[in-house]
Amino acid sequence: MPALCASQRRSAGASRVVRCVIWPGAGVRGSLARVADALVRSHQRITVGGGAPPESRKGIHMICALTVRTLRPRTFEQFKEAFFAGEAPPPGFVRFNMVRSTSNPNEVICFGFFDGSVDELRRAAAEYGYEQQQARIAPFVESVGTDGLFEIVEDWTASPA
Repeated sequence: MPALCASQRRSAGASRVVRCVIWPGAGVRGSLARVADALVRSHQRITVGGGAPPESRKGIHMICALTVRTLRPRTFEQFKEAFFAGEAPPPGFVRFNMVRSTSNPNEVICFGFFDGSVDELRRAAAEYGYEQQQARIAPFVESVGTDGLFEIVEDWTASPA
């Protein structure tokens, strides 16, 4: 397998750390989520694309879709209900989070992780009703801040204590 995974020790008695570097052409794009899940269950740090500049990473993609919104006051529950509307996320999404500011309950950040390219994410979103979702939540949104697609270049999760 063209991916490189190596065990390391941080210090005497420390938990094992697994560092996995996946480089372009490794042929593991479809299994990247399974690799990440396996590492999350152990001790993990994942570098996607081997630290190469984004323009040189042609076969491996993990995209984070992220939007920061300020909601109209006291509309969070309605926003959340309209956002999900009983629908499953499009195929390719491996994780989704909706977080709410502790200092401003009207500020909500939504982000999801998509195992694929930007073009694949856009196709999946179009096929699975992204525009309809945006229309459903619009009445509850006062403003939108950052709204974009970001390439995952490093993913680290602490091991359970």
